[in-house]
Amino acid sequence: MRPSRYGWCARATTPTSPGRMSGRAVALATTDPASLSAPLWDLAIDGHDQPAVIRKATEGQRRAADPQVTAWVAASAGTGKTRVLTNRLLALLLEGVQPSQILALTFTKAAAAEMADRVSEALETWVTLSDKKLHKALFRLAGEHPDKAQMALARRLFARVLEAPGGLNIQTIHAFAQSLLGRFPVEAEVQPGFRVLDDAEAAALLETAVDRHLIGLATRDDPGCAKVFEALGEDSFRAVIAGLVRERGRLLRLRGVNKLPAADILAPLRAMLELEDGMTLEGLRDALIGGGQAPEPVRAALRDYADWAQTNGKMRNSVNGVLFDAIEWLGLPSESARRLEWRIYNDLFLTGKDESRVLSKLLTKPFVALHPEALEALEQEQQRVYALRNAMKALQQVDISEALLATAFDVLDDYEADKAARSRVDFDDLILRTIRLLTAEAGAGLWVAFKLDQGLRHVLVDEAQDTNPDQWAIVRGLTSAFYDGTDPEMGRPDEGFRTSFVVGDLKQSIYGFQRADPQVFQAMKRRFEDDVERAGQQWVAQTLNVTFRSSQPILTAVDCLFRYADNASGLTFDGEGWPEHLSGKAGAGGLVEVWAQIEPPPKDKNALVNLLDDDEDEESRPEVELAEILANRIARWTRGDATPGDAGWLEGRQRPMRPEDIMILMRSRSGPFISTLTQWLKTRGVRVAGADRLKLHEEIAVRDLIVLTEYLLQPADDLALATVMRSPLCGISETRLFDWAHHRGSGETLETAIVKAADAGSGEAQAVLGLIRTLRGQLASSPHNFFSFLLNRLGGSEKFSARLGPQGTDALREFLRAALSYERANTPTLPGFLGWLRKAEIEVKRDQDATDGGVRIMTAHGAKGLEAPVVILPQTHRRTDDTSRDRLRWWDPEPAEDGAFNFDARPLPYWKPSEADRPHQSETLELVEKQRVMEEERRLLYVAMTRAEERLYITGWKTQKQGKDKDRAASTSAAPSWYDQVKEAFEAADPAIGIERLTAVEGEKAAPLFRLYSPHQPAPEAKDDSNQKPEDAPSLTRGRVGLDQLAGLRAPAPKEPSPPRPFAPSQMLEDPTAPSPLASLQALRGQALTGQAGEAPAAGAPVRGHKSASPFFRGNVLHSLLQRLPALPPAEREAAARRYLARPALGLAGKQIDAWSREVLAITDGEAFADLFAPESRAEVAVIGLIGHLVVSGQIDRLVEREHDVWIVDYKTNRPPPVDPDHVAASYRAQLAAYKAVLEGLYPGKPIRTFLLWTETPRLMEVAVNPDDLPPLAKVAASD
Repeated sequence: MRPSRYGWCARATTPTSPGRMSGRAVALATTDPASLSAPLWDLAIDGHDQPAVIRKATEGQRRAADPQVTAWVAASAGTGKTRVLTNRLLALLLEGVQPSQILALTFTKAAAAEMADRVSEALETWVTLSDKKLHKALFRLAGEHPDKAQMALARRLFARVLEAPGGLNIQTIHAFAQSLLGRFPVEAEVQPGFRVLDDAEAAALLETAVDRHLIGLATRDDPGCAKVFEALGEDSFRAVIAGLVRERGRLLRLRGVNKLPAADILAPLRAMLELEDGMTLEGLRDALIGGGQAPEPVRAALRDYADWAQTNGKMRNSVNGVLFDAIEWLGLPSESARRLEWRIYNDLFLTGKDESRVLSKLLTKPFVALHPEALEALEQEQQRVYALRNAMKALQQVDISEALLATAFDVLDDYEADKAARSRVDFDDLILRTIRLLTAEAGAGLWVAFKLDQGLRHVLVDEAQDTNPDQWAIVRGLTSAFYDGTDPEMGRPDEGFRTSFVVGDLKQSIYGFQRADPQVFQAMKRRFEDDVERAGQQWVAQTLNVTFRSSQPILTAVDCLFRYADNASGLTFDGEGWPEHLSGKAGAGGLVEVWAQIEPPPKDKNALVNLLDDDEDEESRPEVELAEILANRIARWTRGDATPGDAGWLEGRQRPMRPEDIMILMRSRSGPFISTLTQWLKTRGVRVAGADRLKLHEEIAVRDLIVLTEYLLQPADDLALATVMRSPLCGISETRLFDWAHHRGSGETLETAIVKAADAGSGEAQAVLGLIRTLRGQLASSPHNFFSFLLNRLGGSEKFSARLGPQGTDALREFLRAALSYERANTPTLPGFLGWLRKAEIEVKRDQDATDGGVRIMTAHGAKGLEAPVVILPQTHRRTDDTSRDRLRWWDPEPAEDGAFNFDARPLPYWKPSEADRPHQSETLELVEKQRVMEEERRLLYVAMTRAEERLYITGWKTQKQGKDKDRAASTSAAPSWYDQVKEAFEAADPAIGIERLTAVEGEKAAPLFRLYSPHQPAPEAKDDSNQKPEDAPSLTRGRVGLDQLAGLRAPAPKEPSPPRPFAPSQMLEDPTAPSPLASLQALRGQALTGQAGEAPAAGAPVRGHKSASPFFRGNVLHSLLQRLPALPPAEREAAARRYLARPALGLAGKQIDAWSREVLAITDGEAFADLFAPESRAEVAVIGLIGHLVVSGQIDRLVEREHDVWIVDYKTNRPPPVDPDHVAASYRAQLAAYKAVLEGLYPGKPIRTFLLWTETPRLMEVAVNPDDLPPLAKVAASD
């Protein structure tokens, strides 16, 4: 093995042969910390008093960062995965590896950016660190002491990375694939200069291909597609076809180069469903009724029953009705009539769900006792009918599956041709073509492999549990040469070693809909380990389970839940036990509570049914009630007045809770809960960050714009115009709209009625008409120009923002971006854009990590990678046996025998019929799918629970159907809900864990039932010499004036410039007869000490020790806000104020942020102060003028120029403010008098009024001033 520049090899075991390591021996040695010869921990650097759990986590991270080994890291939630990745990359650079030889593949662009920032920050810091600190930093990287050469290299790495072409290769796998195809376009069979379609463009192009196929159906007879339409309907048909085309990698592998027909491909499915060749639905139906007639034994049994019923007076009822129907069916006059009504015969034996009837109960005991042969004949026929009906279902499933697959092939061919004609590829093409490029065994494939081998030597894979098989194929294509012994440079010193690094957590594999599979994760681990051992290289399998995100109570709750084998199914594999989670947050307290679920109101069986209320409305009542309860509690928590011990106090942060501290995680976005909760929170004055994802076509603001455009294009659409008038663009009330619409003449359009109202002098009607006519003049514009004109020039964006908040603003921004995207690829017309937008169904992910200061409500999928001090799980009762609504499924006819993932499998697509139409042979497929979904649901619960840092609340609601579902779950393979899993685990928990059972107060809704709590115990602050001041730092004495500083005051003053410098009003307060500046200073000190009346009062009892306690600091901050906020729309002011106050430079606590923002907003949003912020007012107005011969300059906080007078407004933040203007400090009166004297010369003939605005009260106080109030210097100047 080659020597290491950074000393990592000192920890490796002795090679068994020169230049090679024994793979198995190394694997065992490097995973055992006791066998490492060099320390991973240095007491002088890492400390003597660190907890054992911190040392364990640190050593594990450093071991995984060893650049000499191929490492597979299983990192539980919050254990520092990104830190390990960053350290690994830095370690490779310290080994002398060139930046171009490293490739790091991440799952998201955000993750790639974060890793690049961390690496760049570390390299930049190394340049300027002292030798002592750099030595510590490099040791902490991976537990090795560097020498001087290595430290010198560390200082050069920042420049090396900057100078490297392309910098560091930290990319998403799609970005890497795109760069690779751009590098080898000919070999990849793509056109040079190709462009990648975004999701919206790809969806629109695919929709066009589907439309073309449907139009073609009208000109030809296609029985297969007719069956599909009958079973699915057009919307579902489009969705299923789009889903199939998105799986084109699988389709292409199934179809092959010879383009096998769908029937041949799905032959294994036909065999699995036990269908014989040549079977048809018509043939099976004929067999069912025996050529239009029942078998003789059945006819005899029915005749016997008819005679018996007539003799015994047995009448038709709800039970035996099918018997009488069958008897009547026998009497139909013709064979064709009986064929037409064959279901009557079928219903004699099978229920509506095609389950076998209990014929003995149907016939009744007296009849069976007289005619046992009748029961025997009917039961034999029942078995035959059931088998035939099951075969009919199976055949229908196969026929529809074949028709869907054949249609998908046709649509796929059109879609591929459309892309090729436009020189476009989509995101799936990037992956599939890269796979072909990397796995080709001859020709271009060898050339590409050779070129890559010249540069790429180290591959790092992030979020491996979310990597699907196709993406793994790319990773394998990149790394296979690392271990097969074919590298021509393996023997060269310092250049030959190659490694792979994979980090992930199969417990967090929640993207099954993107074909991520924990089995793939495990299979790839085994493959890498086998490859490394065969090559005799070093292998490390490291587990990280010390989390630095969550406190121990939350982790204890997670362990308590998942240590049970049933709950851990799908989170652990290969017989592994549940890994215990440990918290690295020493002394951090935490709270986990399970609240009682909200019960539905009891059903009144005697109540009249309201036909207008559907089941969904009835079932939504408990969730609406829970939404209100949550909003009330969150509002109490976030008031900002909490103290230690209160529910709204965060112990870990030692401050009151804020809205942005709370994350509410949902299972899905469907249902009214999210919108209801959002409205309740806004009603309670709690800020809400908005949804984590925006479906553009579903956003209210976007729908309003679409309806407006449709009306402009179709002026006869009165409903569209009415919608526009009720939107924020017009703001017409419902009453006014009704008046205009109701009093229209016969055949008169709504626009005509508005024209009449405008002619009659209605200002509202004139505004609506003006908007419509203005926009009609812009219809020839491109879509982007049209909507930009509406939103920016006409103020539409501000109106939407005021009504809908930040989410509306985000939607409009993405809408304009979509318009630009459309114009790049299409002729820019408004009708074309509207059609394209409907097809594209654009979904935008909002960045919830950098939240805009509100409660985050999002799905557990969207929260992956995020965290929050407080997490609430309210939607815990959705049935986990409710598998995906996707009617398209995939089945592997040749699964691996040991249950492992089969990389060579070729799964087949099949259509999933409804439960009533499902053949019994496919139940096995459904059980496999149910198991997969339930396992992913458990992993999703793990992800949701581990987002919490300090508190976790679990609750839920029941519906009227909940009890039925629970009974059903007990008799099937369905898993319990999230709520039931947690509750049952807490009930069965060992008392030593400390879970407390609580008794709910009678009448309290969502009361706590279980609590796991640990108080916060602050750890003593560790001494860190990195924060000490340098020895040569100047020593400053604060709060005192030294004699050496005052000495300059006795020096002769410089000659006054001409013209003289302007005086500020505050400077003119000094008495012109004062003997000297020093005497003035002493006099001012004396006034401060004696509290001389008439001077400015001090603020009330500030707390020492922080700049925020200073009244001057507070005044400056509030002045800045009062200057800036009035220029913003009212809906944006609060968020802007909080963002400004939360800046780290200000150092304000949460309580101060809340109080100061409320103080300012009470003024900017108060009706009493509306005149101050009217359009004719100005902020921070600089003025300069003469008082006598004296030049005076100043800055007026607010100047209001009104029609008949001018207002001077000065902001004052004193606490407490005076009640009476007569008690206003003389200095304030002097300042106002000086401003007034200057402005009287600028506004001759206009009265000048002077005001003080006290922010704390808040109160606008008029202070009448006259020349006697002028400052002393101004009085002297005025009298000259």
